[in-house]
Amino acid sequence: MAIEIERRFLVDSSTIPFSEYPHTRIIQGYLPNGNSKVVTRIRVVDNDEAQLCVKGEKVLGSGVEFEYPIPLEDAYGLLELCEATVMKDRYYISGDSDLTWEVDVFLDSHENLVIAEVELEDIDVDLGKIPFPVIREITDQHEFSNFQLAHKTGA
Repeated sequence: MAIEIERRFLVDSSTIPFSEYPHTRIIQGYLPNGNSKVVTRIRVVDNDEAQLCVKGEKVLGSGVEFEYPIPLEDAYGLLELCEATVMKDRYYISGDSDLTWEVDVFLDSHENLVIAEVELEDIDVDLGKIPFPVIREITDQHEFSNFQLAHKTGA
């Protein structure tokens, strides 16, 4: 079990030179489970690796997370069972501090939505100068969670 602590931001991506940064293509699906406080996610990264993740409810940017690698074939089978999916390109951008930002550029019906997140050891860590223009912080705004975004588009 790990405790995930992160801060999330809506980003103005108009000045980010995305072609300069490494990135991955991510497909995420969410299995139905009837419990709004627990999310079971299937993730495929670059059609090359896959994980099963169970996440507890986040409060003030932190929550429990259990994540396990699974065979790619199993992941695609589980994605077929998912009630909702989301696809995004994830870019990895380093800032002035030792932090690496994960900047998600959403595809399909969420095109033009860009969310940056940074994982932290403590919620109060100084972020330094954020390396791109931020619109606003959305850390505890659940309507911007990947789970909620996937459900806004349907499966």
